[in-house]
Amino acid sequence: MDGIDTIFSREDMTFQEAVDYFKERVPVTAEIFYQIAEEYRALAFTVSGYTKAQILKKFYDELLSALEEGSTLQEFQANMNDFLESEGYEGLTVNDADGDTLTVTEQLNDETIRTINNAPKGEPLGVAITSEKLYTLDLNSVNTITIMVTDGKGGTSYRRLTFKRTNSAPAISGQDMALGHKTGSFAEKYTVTDIEGDNVVVTEFVDDVQIRSYQATLGQEETIELTRERWLMLTNGNHQLRVEAVDGNFATSVRVWTFSKKESVICFQLNEPEETDEAASKVLVTPTWHIEGATALVEACNNAFDAEPTWEDITPMVAINRVYNFTNKTKTADKWGVNIRFTITKNEGYEGEVSISGFGGAYE
Repeated sequence: MDGIDTIFSREDMTFQEAVDYFKERVPVTAEIFYQIAEEYRALAFTVSGYTKAQILKKFYDELLSALEEGSTLQEFQANMNDFLESEGYEGLTVNDADGDTLTVTEQLNDETIRTINNAPKGEPLGVAITSEKLYTLDLNSVNTITIMVTDGKGGTSYRRLTFKRTNSAPAISGQDMALGHKTGSFAEKYTVTDIEGDNVVVTEFVDDVQIRSYQATLGQEETIELTRERWLMLTNGNHQLRVEAVDGNFATSVRVWTFSKKESVICFQLNEPEETDEAASKVLVTPTWHIEGATALVEACNNAFDAEPTWEDITPMVAINRVYNFTNKTKTADKWGVNIRFTITKNEGYEGEVSISGFGGAYE
């Protein structure tokens, strides 16, 4: 013991001598440590609250490494926290080899958040920081949790944990979903919230095409809609609806609904017929399409306002970009009108793209 006292009383002790001194310590459990005669305890090393030799050895190795390499306290804490989490340590335990009554005091920065009188020994204890308390801390501030254990007889141990208060991302209700095969337009509902009350900008997409962007009213239900017009523009295959919510600190949340489209028939006509003063006698239709691997039928009528219009097959003339002469001369409605109808059917087994992006034409 005299030799140890001599070492620590020397004013000229070098850093290397201090490292060498620590290397001579032997890791032991707290129970064994307090069984060692007091004059020899300086030759041992222990950490209160841990009983596994592997854990104590890790503490010893990390401290020695920090001494030799000049690591910071934060680096030491980070290394030990990662190791302890990998070993399943989620809380802390308190103990006392003398069986004394223990008092645990938990502090966040300089504020006491809980005191446990007659704390249970050897049982896991957890420190809880409520969300209300957490969000009173300054954004990006580094904070310290201090756990102090006293035995009422002058014995005191500390455990300190540091953490950084970071911004929380907005929340989008629900969960990502695979909707499977869809056959037409549809919509999904969602709600955006932000625990800190930040301004949140929401942007909706179908695949990577923006549908709309707006500032969210937090807590209000919204709808992302794939309209019929957008549905018709999608090719067969896999697609997604996506909602992105970004707060004022650029924290982002995303919600995704995936779906597939697999249509073998494209069928449409004009929303409203083109009214004419008299029966149209001819029509020219020039589509912009890709119909390799498909069969196309193009029809036209000049009595489109009838309950049962007379549809005429004009496909052969469309194929050669020529005028078609109407054969119908009658109507049952009180006015004449022209309409065009397309039916494009993909051939069985063909997996390529079949599409039509528009058409032009004229009639007289």
